[in-house]
Amino acid sequence: MDLQGILGLPFETPPYMVVDIDQVERNIRSVQAVANRYGKRLRPHSKTHKIPELSRMQVGQGASGICVQKVAEAEVMAAGGVRDILVSNEVVDRRKLDRLSMLSSQGFRIYVAVDSTVGLQRLSESARYHGAEIGGIR
Repeated sequence: MDLQGILGLPFETPPYMVVDIDQVERNIRSVQAVANRYGKRLRPHSKTHKIPELSRMQVGQGASGICVQKVAEAEVMAAGGVRDILVSNEVVDRRKLDRLSMLSSQGFRIYVAVDSTVGLQRLSESARYHGAEIGGIR
């Protein structure tokens, strides 16, 4: 199928992503409605789209924040205006923890999954050093 020709896309070579934004908005509203109906806080994972604008749309419909897997993804989301970010994978590398602490010290709400006392200690040290607060999920 010649999607480029059918849609009149200006791209010369694939791959490229085409999104039906109306359908995306309906999906976001639908999922949020289910969470609201059952009194649950929704924190969608951005692993599928990795697009700050879509994450902001999710938050705009009522999601409590978004979830990412890696520190670099958190930085991309923060740069794109997403204010509440959970890093769902444990982080023990001091440089990466410092990057998260710096985001927190800039006013972003940062949460990090912890699965060891070493990870918790390093996270605490980094947050203290940067005057940051990194929380746990309520």
